[in-house]
Amino acid sequence: MSTTYLSKMNGYILRKAQVDDIEKYYSNYTPLDEEVIRFTGCKRNFSKNEIDSFLKNYIYSTDKYLFFIISPDNTIIGETVINGIDSTHRHGNFRVAIFQKKYRNKGIGTWAIKQTCNFSFNTIQLHRLSLEVFSFNS
Repeated sequence: MSTTYLSKMNGYILRKAQVDDIEKYYSNYTPLDEEVIRFTGCKRNFSKNEIDSFLKNYIYSTDKYLFFIISPDNTIIGETVINGIDSTHRHGNFRVAIFQKKYRNKGIGTWAIKQTCNFSFNTIQLHRLSLEVFSFNS
């Protein structure tokens, strides 16, 4: 997939992560919001090297995908991820996160999920996409 957009909605963009996103991603991801920590089980802070390594691992991979949700002011406000792809059985895992509370409950995550599912089923031809959540995540 090229660096073209996966989708656009009301000034928001969903697109594949790129190497030149590392600085912006780091500054918007660390420290993580309390709700993101609770619902993902992630630690609060990541080093720049950890973020750099994570991002490059996804960017250069051919079997997992990292998409950024970009706000109208060009801030990375969230992500969707497809990973754990089993190419034989055509299934994979999925996750979504909106990093800051002010962007939640606006339909942005729902839109990003729909676009990521569309990519999963129509572009990379998966048959099943799984999402696991903690029991307290209603």
